Amino acid sequence: SARPYIVKLGAEGGIAWSRYFYSLYYTEGGYTVDLNDSGNEVYMIAEYVGDLYANDDTLGYAAGMHSIVGMETVSGEVIDQFGISSYLSTLHLVQCNHNDEVIVAGESGWNGVIYKLNSDLTSLLETTVFDGPSLFEGVKSLTVDDNSNLYALVYIPDTTNVVVSNNTINTIIPTPGTKNMAIIKFNANGHWKYSKTYVANDLRVDWHANDLEAAFT
Repeated sequence: SARPYIVKLGAEGGIAWSRYFYSLYYTEGGYTVDLNDSGNEVYMIAEYVGDLYANDDTLGYAAGMHSIVGMETVSGEVIDQFGISSYLSTLHLVQCNHNDEVIVAGESGWNGVIYKLNSDLTSLLETTVFDGPSLFEGVKSLTVDDNSNLYALVYIPDTTNVVVSNNTINTIIPTPGTKNMAIIKFNANGHWKYSKTYVANDLRVDWHANDLEAAFT
């Protein structure tokens, strides 16, 4: 099976360490990585079915998960791991804020989702859901500013409720039948601050769900 991997390169390009992850059944790949503020930990998402192994050491025992893995940047030792079901989910984004929290995002079911965890990956602190009637909604990119405000680039084809920890805090009403996206700002406490919606002029007959997967800062 395909094995996601992460490699640390030294200042001159030499390999300092490497880690690979795999399942006995199936492993799809490794996605975004990000460092915490101190630079002593790096986080990555790997998707797998069955037990997850890291360089032949058992790491987890749950089937069908997105595994958020934390590693020491000095040695590559795996120090933290948290699993989120991968059933009908695509979680590819990882972003560390300045409060020692780890944020992951993507799609779950037919909704966009953002999960906030503590740096030890032992507790799920907050869940944000972009809940609308259409398929292929999703969070396409994340970034944070110096005050740990979070900005999410989200695809929103129809009326979309923004729900944080089971409380609806905003409803976005984009232009029907066209390609819409929004940049949504949340403060460090997860409270919605604003939404800026953008729309293309053409119908979404040629739309693909991954068309907006791009980094921004």
